[in-house]
Amino acid sequence: MKRLPLMKFKPTFKPMLLLIFMSALGVFPLDVILPSIPSISNHFNAPSSRTSAGIALFAIIVALSQLVIGPASDKFGRKRIFLYCILFTIAGSVGCTFTKNEDFFYFFRFIQACGCGGFVLLQAFVQDIFTPTERIKKRILLTSVSGICISLSPVVGALLETSFGWPGSFYTFAILACLIFFLGKASLPSSCPAPLFTGANGDTVQSANREKQFILNSTISALAFASHFSFIILSPIIFLESLELSLYEYSVAMLFYGLAYVVGGIIASILIRKISAVRQVTFGLLIIATGGSAMGCLHYMSGMSQLTVITCAIISTCGVTVVRPACTNMAMEAMPSKPGTAASILNTITFIGGGVISFTIGLFASGANWSLPIALFTLALIGLTIRILGPLKNPASLTESSHN
Repeated sequence: MKRLPLMKFKPTFKPMLLLIFMSALGVFPLDVILPSIPSISNHFNAPSSRTSAGIALFAIIVALSQLVIGPASDKFGRKRIFLYCILFTIAGSVGCTFTKNEDFFYFFRFIQACGCGGFVLLQAFVQDIFTPTERIKKRILLTSVSGICISLSPVVGALLETSFGWPGSFYTFAILACLIFFLGKASLPSSCPAPLFTGANGDTVQSANREKQFILNSTISALAFASHFSFIILSPIIFLESLELSLYEYSVAMLFYGLAYVVGGIIASILIRKISAVRQVTFGLLIIATGGSAMGCLHYMSGMSQLTVITCAIISTCGVTVVRPACTNMAMEAMPSKPGTAASILNTITFIGGGVISFTIGLFASGANWSLPIALFTLALIGLTIRILGPLKNPASLTESSHN
């Protein structure tokens, strides 16, 4: 009997699987834990406000730690730094489940947060492993995966809370982190590849141009992220308070919202074959503005409803999924000599900038039926202004001019 040949995966299959798991696990420590806040507060006999503040502090520690981890990975090697970070996250997560003291709980959350800063190396790994033509495609996929996981996180968190109590999310995180550790150990290159372009040829003008493009793309990425995160922040107020949906109905609405990342990923994948990355950013920002303006018009004509909010939010988020991979790719290509450092700065600008904007919008949550559409339209308009006045340039034009 003739034996069939064994299936062989491409060399990049395991690393890509690792990056997908990293995108999924990155939402766990913040989003999945949210349904467990009351249980954690009761367990330690602490007010919920303090537990919620602890989550905000966790995000700040992650943001600060990644500013150290990114540059360290350029100097000492990304694989080694990343694996140490994963061990920290596992130790911190397991430690949280065993402690009976609130102070020790926050100590282990601090350790977990420091390790979670290692997820910033996601974009640096894309830069290391894939060719320039492959990177934008991979970033579109990873943005879609991350967005879907964020949308599903309330449902997953509620299921884990119901089945295993508040330690459920920490146990699940630790198990997935162990999987990522062994997958990273087996699939990542042992050291950082040599930089493709250092910009150290005495061309200070070219270096300044690259830095300018990096900042412009990072800023637009932050605006796009704020568009998505504003909806995430305001969605409980809109659906649970204003529209008086049940928790189950709210979860179903968020599941539908997750489809936006699938649709947006498909649109972005089509666009990269037809138009430049800069035009892709323009198109995505116009989609965000369309969703915001349509939501405002519908609220004015017929009042706010579940259908109008979720439909227009999906439209805007499709635009976010088009904008962010393109901006991320152009930002990373503008600073190719130190991918780890570039990834850490990009991530910090995106999440701190997006978080501050979203927090500001959240202050007007009582008028969410108007604050959300106005925010979506305004953020897109600011992004378009930066894109035109900047102006944004395709990475290829920077590379060509650097060799002239």
